[in-house]
Amino acid sequence: MKASFFCVIVAVFLYSTSFCLTVNESGIAAREVIFQHNPDLNVSAGQSVFYSRDAYSAPDSIKAFVKAGPCDLGYIRNNDTTVCAGSVVELYSRPALTYQWLPANGLNSSTIQNPWLVMDSAHTFYLVTTDYSKNLIINPDFELGNIGFETDYTYCSNQNCLIPLGDNGYSIGKDASYFYTPYFQGYDHTSGSGNFMIVNGGRPTLKVWRQTVPVKPNTGYTLGLWISRMNEYDTSQIQIIINGAQVGAIFNPPATTNKWEQVIRTWNSGLQTSAIVEIVDQRFSVIGNDFGLDDLFFGELSTCSDSVKIHISKDVNLGSDTIISPGQVLEVMSTGGPFNHYIWNTGDTTQSISVTEAGNYWLLATDNIGCESRDSININSTNSFVFFPNAFSPNADRDNDIFRPVSSNVTRFHMAVFNQWGQLLFETNDVKNGWEGSINGKDCAAGLYVYVATYVLKYMKETKTSRGSFTLVR
Repeated sequence: MKASFFCVIVAVFLYSTSFCLTVNESGIAAREVIFQHNPDLNVSAGQSVFYSRDAYSAPDSIKAFVKAGPCDLGYIRNNDTTVCAGSVVELYSRPALTYQWLPANGLNSSTIQNPWLVMDSAHTFYLVTTDYSKNLIINPDFELGNIGFETDYTYCSNQNCLIPLGDNGYSIGKDASYFYTPYFQGYDHTSGSGNFMIVNGGRPTLKVWRQTVPVKPNTGYTLGLWISRMNEYDTSQIQIIINGAQVGAIFNPPATTNKWEQVIRTWNSGLQTSAIVEIVDQRFSVIGNDFGLDDLFFGELSTCSDSVKIHISKDVNLGSDTIISPGQVLEVMSTGGPFNHYIWNTGDTTQSISVTEAGNYWLLATDNIGCESRDSININSTNSFVFFPNAFSPNADRDNDIFRPVSSNVTRFHMAVFNQWGQLLFETNDVKNGWEGSINGKDCAAGLYVYVATYVLKYMKETKTSRGSFTLVR
């Protein structure tokens, strides 16, 4: 008879690097733990914070996060936390390129930075992220203009200058429509007001963008870029090449114009000490085939992992239903918690109450973080009972002539009697009305018969069922 109440939305921040792999680097990351009850509340590292709310206030929230240094060989364990059963919990991590949360069951997504779920049981969540170190690309966001990279395409900077360059032109600017009115649409990815590369593609033999960067041998690298679609016509097919070999599958810009999507590839240098990174449009089409590039990056690949355990608040428990005898004083004790506040239907506010009468008793308990739970217990009196005999003899001697139960304090009742072949012989809703051993005015033969009865006793809510057999004696 338990019911757990939604009482708080909790955000748990995994803002930490706990076990990381980075080539030729090691160290221990520093951390700072902050709990927030309200925006103006900050506490020191390691300090526990508890809070509660009254029953009439809106749901409150608590945030816990750990800040860490750069990704290196170290282990940082996040602060575990406790939430109310049924709470919506949002998991937070530091920014990275990719995310993998485990277990994924229950999460709205296991591959985004901040997934959420409804907490129904305690979980330990593990997060693995990939990222890159210092960006080795020169002028990755094109804010320096048309410098820092090589290209086989033809550059132009005047209004509508891309119109005659139908398959091999590009511009660096803030508004794509300036260079090809009215067919191009788009603004830069970073801020919407900066520069980006605007490409009128369609020549697979030409390189759209090329840059050579130094690399360490036998080292993993991450390559990424943001790409958008410039017009609604035929889309491009983009290929990434490093040192003459294609890296990953060919991909297309987004289906919607002026929408940016990120593309990520990983690459290992092997014995090489430099990487010639090239971007090629593999689709041969003059119509459409127009896209934007922005915010390129190329850096050493790092993999980091962390974990956090989220506990669930404990429900209050009053134990199993029980029986009280007349004159007895019964102590009803609540377990679970610990709880800070108790409210009984009797008006008591203590952990336990003394009961002298049968009835249904319930308790609402609130723990130290504001989680509420309820439980109830039925206490039945020994004066309430139903007992069915195992035989009767309808011989008119006024002794055990009718089959019916011996009972006390029955509030609802139904009984049906059947023969051995399942034929219904008798049915009643009155506990005092029994079967006389006949059907349609004819006496039934001696032998074994079956009864099924349902009933409710005073002071108890649930319906009980009894089944059994009895002997008709002639």
